[in-house]
Amino acid sequence: TLRFMIGLGEGVAFPSVSTLLSLWAPPLERNKLTSLCFAGTQLGFVTAAALGGVMLHYIAWPQVFYISGAIGVVWYILWCLLCYSEPASHPYITDEEKHYILKAIGQ
Repeated sequence: TLRFMIGLGEGVAFPSVSTLLSLWAPPLERNKLTSLCFAGTQLGFVTAAALGGVMLHYIAWPQVFYISGAIGVVWYILWCLLCYSEPASHPYITDEEKHYILKAIGQ
């Protein structure tokens, strides 16, 4: 049942990233950025598996999950602070960047 719940949560990740990139990435850069995002996901899986194996030599297995969970929480907090649905509402990018993105995506 836990696997099912994880699948429900992760099932929306890839379509959400595609939607977010359609609102943020200029068309000429969208393919590269999409590839980078999805490659980063796979690289994260590989890195986590490798580091988890190394950590098991030094700490007990429950701590590996606690550390992974803590990294996930930090990632989530950073995502909530830095990621916005659309360029127009983002407070940290310059007006020049907003104008460039909005013009490129046709808004």
